[in-house]
Amino acid sequence: MTVPATMQEFWEQALARGLFPLAIARGSKAPIGDGWNVWQSPIAHPGAGSIGLRCGDAGLSAFDVDVSDPALAASLLDAFRAALGQHAPVRWGRRPRFLIPFYLTDTPVVGRTFTFANGEKLQLIGGQFVAFGPHAVTGEPYVWENFDNPWPRLSSADLQKILDYVPRHAGTSLRFAADHEIADATELTEAKPRNQDEWQAGRDAAVKYLGLLKQELMGKTEGRGSTIFSLVGVLKFAELNGMCSRDEIEFAITSAGQHLDEGVGGRTLGEEIARQELLPVLRGNLIMQAVMSRRTLVQGLLDAQTPTLAPRTGFELRMEDDTGELPWILYQRILAGEVHFFTGHSGAGKSTVVSDMVVQCLSGQQWLEADCERADGHVLWIASEDDYGTERRMRHLLRQQPNGSQLASRFHLIPGLSDPLAFEHQCCSQVNMMHAMGMRVDLIVLDTWGASGLCFSDNDTESVLKAMFILKQVAKRTAAAVVVTDHLPMGNEDAWFKGNGAKAGNSGFMYRVTAGKQDTVSIDCGKARGAPKARSFTGRIVSENYGRDSKGRTTTVNTFKRDEQKAVVTAQTAEMRLAAVLPGVVAGNMDAVRSGLVVRFADVADAVGMLVGRLEPPTHICSPAAAEKIFGNDGVRHLTASGHARTVRGYVFLYAPKQVAAQPLVMNWEIKLPEGSPWQS
Repeated sequence: MTVPATMQEFWEQALARGLFPLAIARGSKAPIGDGWNVWQSPIAHPGAGSIGLRCGDAGLSAFDVDVSDPALAASLLDAFRAALGQHAPVRWGRRPRFLIPFYLTDTPVVGRTFTFANGEKLQLIGGQFVAFGPHAVTGEPYVWENFDNPWPRLSSADLQKILDYVPRHAGTSLRFAADHEIADATELTEAKPRNQDEWQAGRDAAVKYLGLLKQELMGKTEGRGSTIFSLVGVLKFAELNGMCSRDEIEFAITSAGQHLDEGVGGRTLGEEIARQELLPVLRGNLIMQAVMSRRTLVQGLLDAQTPTLAPRTGFELRMEDDTGELPWILYQRILAGEVHFFTGHSGAGKSTVVSDMVVQCLSGQQWLEADCERADGHVLWIASEDDYGTERRMRHLLRQQPNGSQLASRFHLIPGLSDPLAFEHQCCSQVNMMHAMGMRVDLIVLDTWGASGLCFSDNDTESVLKAMFILKQVAKRTAAAVVVTDHLPMGNEDAWFKGNGAKAGNSGFMYRVTAGKQDTVSIDCGKARGAPKARSFTGRIVSENYGRDSKGRTTTVNTFKRDEQKAVVTAQTAEMRLAAVLPGVVAGNMDAVRSGLVVRFADVADAVGMLVGRLEPPTHICSPAAAEKIFGNDGVRHLTASGHARTVRGYVFLYAPKQVAAQPLVMNWEIKLPEGSPWQS
């Protein structure tokens, strides 16, 4: 993999790496328009001049060394390479300035700015950085070294060590207390409104700050000076560029019940306002951002009208099938990046059924006739309801596997996570931490979402949707399949129709587990994307000997045993259907075969007889489409396995079951017909 040559190639490669590419306006370092940090597209914006990468995804951040002294920049680069490896990736923009990307593995990404001894900057990027295209100042393209090499993965402890080591190794120092930055003259000139539209955007932001100033001062008697100093300091940029006036600021203060001649710390409020003349404008204040955001949005729309790129948005339906297979974990049963539900009444066996599924995934075996598509993945089981029972059951099931100890090392039990506000953060952090250790998490089991605090009202659509949004975010951010066990209230089918409607619209598969007589269990599998029609499977909950307790008493654990007789029944059904179809066949020809009918082979032997060769001549013939329509995929497969069907060069040869013979009707009573009946001979 090398650095792509075109913007679209870089965009697609960023997506393939799990990153979030951004369209950057021409001649700028700012993303185009609002929502740049939320909405994703399969292609770059038509008005984009370069491409940036959003930080935070998988912990993406970067060391941005904004140093103009070539000797110091070279020393810093040597120090970074000594800490990160000689082949660490480096992005060059306006030399000697450089950027080194990395992934932060155990804490959220937060942008920070540090100052070297000479006053120049080192930034930890928390928003986005430009990765491809021409530099906004020099116009020269960004250049990468070691782009193909893995980008460093650092823990927060590693990061602190590097921030300590690099400046000492380069013969300089870092100042760690830079909470605010002052906008320089170039930034103030760049952010100055250039037209009425940009002025209005800044004016709208200034009006919001005026309202905030009034709101913060309502009824205040202490801390008024600090409030005025902070908010009016932001409003200074608006005042300098005519987007608000001194009178408006004073009116916001007086309308809040304050008086300009009141003293605060030896000064009046009026004098406190006058101090703003000496206050510098802070870099990145929201009024400046509003102006720049409006400019990049409009410029992006204007550039998009220039037909320089392919006239496609990337969202059109392509007729050619160039997409890969869906990310199945269990083929057509469990899909990665989606939320799946196992729902049923309390005690129906949901956790037991899911335990069986987890063991099959860990061991790479089939589950409900579905192949396991991934190997060596890990499972997180969040046992909010019954961690003790889950631990015993899983230990018992894994002991029965020949490599049970190895499989157990990929099963991780988390006993309880009942804070819904922290659920998403803690779950994603755990998965990211395991990913940094080389452990890919394929399944996240939440047992149950009621006990976890995510949702208490299954028949309340609003409550269900709020919980679903959290689960969807977890599935998207971790790329794992989230499997949720969900209670149906006893005797309340209303929850199934109301709550499950909201769940089904935002999830993958819905499995309903129903308890029957004598410990039988039915699993109804709902339809999902790319999956076949809904199907039902049966099994039984069995109590198996777990061992003996400290007093020698036998203990048991419940397990789920699947019904293995379905294949036999399917084969018998296919043969019975074949036997039922053949007696009704009438004389036909090749046109009848092509139109989807079953025809006696003797009627078309002249046309297809040469295909028989050394095979036994069939009794009947039809097309593959007709066989699939009559017997189904499973039926055709079973008939082929039993020797009752063969596919030969575009035709299906059928062999009548020899054991199925016509039986005469025998009655052990006498029917006496009335005299003169019309049907008597």
